[in-house]
Amino acid sequence: MTETPKSNVFAPGDLAVPLSRYGGVVASPWLRVRSDWLPSGTAVCTANGEVDAGTVHLLARVLDAIEADKQVRSMVIDLAGVGFLSVGGAELLLRAAGRVAAAGGEFLLVLGTRSVRRALELIGADTAIKWYESRSDALEAALAWSKYSDMVNGEPGPELVV
Repeated sequence: MTETPKSNVFAPGDLAVPLSRYGGVVASPWLRVRSDWLPSGTAVCTANGEVDAGTVHLLARVLDAIEADKQVRSMVIDLAGVGFLSVGGAELLLRAAGRVAAAGGEFLLVLGTRSVRRALELIGADTAIKWYESRSDALEAALAWSKYSDMVNGEPGPELVV
């Protein structure tokens, strides 16, 4: 018997709109996570609410869906709307950042509240993950990284203004 990955487990009251290359939403009464894919190869994950033991599976599901898309070159995780991030949620982000980097991608966080920043600092993620104060700064950095990656790999880069 195989075990179902935690990221596919839903609690009563959770809502799921299928995640695809065109985006999607997973939500519970305490956390809403939306994904969007940009033509530059950047996926944006926006979380609003609280990431704790009862909701971390929702964030994991979206991160898993983004990582599974081989056309994604960079991930922007926008936590500006997150009021609480558990250490388990911070560890999830740190592991995802490691996998994305190992695959040659870029992982960027948009920070919000002090409690989110503190949870990341507690596990040492403040030195391992690139942080940005605003979504526009993170998107600009993702686009710059995408253009650099294309130049290094000899591929035409996106001509987008973020």
